Amino acid sequence: MVYFVNVIHEAQNSRPQSRRRQRNLARILDAATGLVVESGFDALSIKQVAEEADYTAGAIYRYFPSKDALLGAVMARLMASLADALERVDALA
Repeated sequence: MVYFVNVIHEAQNSRPQSRRRQRNLARILDAATGLVVESGFDALSIKQVAEEADYTAGAIYRYFPSKDALLGAVMARLMASLADALERVDALA
């Protein structure tokens, strides 16, 4: 299965609804990332993410159709952070 991570451009972010959705998405991904760091990938659950992000599980499913999709987004986010860090290190070298 292949999951795509939404890329939001500035022009699309100009609407309040889009900005709110991006903030909610970031909050969900922050909660999921924290749980993965604390407990590992296997321990991640939609219920735990919902509790950590102060959402209902149903609200999480509006953003991610499955646990695998959520995990894919967490991994993509972590890989992007790693790539940014490596670029900064490379610039210093």
